[in-house]
Parts: sequence; structure tokens; C-alpha cells
Amino acid sequence: MRDDLERLLTKDILSPASRRQLETWLAGSKTGAQMIRAGVPTTWRVGDKTGRGANGATNDVAVLRPPNRPPIFLAIYSVGSTASANERTATVAEVARVVATGFQADDSKSP
Repeated sequence: MRDDLERLLTKDILSPASRRQLETWLAGSKTGAQMIRAGVPTTWRVGDKTGRGANGATNDVAVLRPPNRPPIFLAIYSVGSTASANERTATVAEVARVVATGFQADDSKSP
């Protein structure tokens, strides 16, 4: 899903108007406020699509747009957890926080 989202937003698979529409929908999503969006700096623009299902399935796929750098595409999937829905949501946010921290650390190593 991460690769699919990257292709849809960066390649000529969709028309420019369709890419803009997809970005608008992703940016306007409210269901992911406590997931990937909650784990990245507030200065980063985020567009995401969440999902939940049977057997504790919880996921979020997103395009992260940190200031002054190329987009980061991220997908976090979990299934089979017996944790509560709130705990699963918080775990997705924590994974996103770890990923974002890693990218921020890369920034601090730049000359």
C-alpha cells in the first residue's frame, strides 16, 4: 500500500487533477487524527487513509510532507492484537513518532 500510494502521488498514473483531488481527500481525512498524524511534528503536512477490521486489524497509510524535504510515504499495519482500539491507535502513533524521529535525526547529521 505504501508503494501504491507513492506511485499514485508521484508518477503519471493519475492525471494532475486526479492527483490533486487524491491529495485533498487524504489531507482532509479526520479518521487518522490520533494515528500517524499524532506521531509526527505539527509542522509536517500529512495526508492519510486509515483502516480497521476484524481480528484487531488497525492500519494507516500516509504521505508525510516535512518542510523543505521530499515526501515520506509510510504504511503501518497491525493485525491480531487483543489490545483495545485506543491502545492500537496509540501504538500506530508511537510507530509514526519513531519514524519521524529517525528522519529528524537524519536532518541533524546533514552538513
